[in-house]
Amino acid sequence: MEGTGSYGYRLARLLAGRGVQVWEINCPGRSRRRRKGKSDPVDAGNAARAVLAGEATAVPEDRRGFAGELRLLVLTRRSAVRARTQAASQIKAVLPGAGDELRARLHGLRKARFGRACAALEPAGGLRRALAALGRRWLTLDAGAASWKRRSPR
Repeated sequence: MEGTGSYGYRLARLLAGRGVQVWEINCPGRSRRRRKGKSDPVDAGNAARAVLAGEATAVPEDRRGFAGELRLLVLTRRSAVRARTQAASQIKAVLPGAGDELRARLHGLRKARFGRACAALEPAGGLRRALAALGRRWLTLDAGAASWKRRSPR
């Protein structure tokens, strides 16, 4: 079976639960697919040949239990860190349009202080309103990333 790490996972689990031996087949490399094109019948034939030749020996991983929960924790934390980074990038993209006084006030502040200073801005205009919203978003995402860091090993 190809794709047990995504959509095929539940089918692989169902089949294994009913006593059917399931092997995981790696999909062909992207360069090979570009040359030959995507063809389900050809992919199925290649998968069958790999099983018969003994090349397909990987058993689909079980997402239940400790390993599955750990995988989800790491995935959730990684997502929070990426979103926090994106919010910081958005703040830095908006900041050059701010006045000299505001830029000077925010200049040199690092991470949480910078986020708090942006979040505390009075929404006098569109730019300050955007910076305040992005600062609040960054602070929320930072707290979320920190909380997931305490729960996951990475």
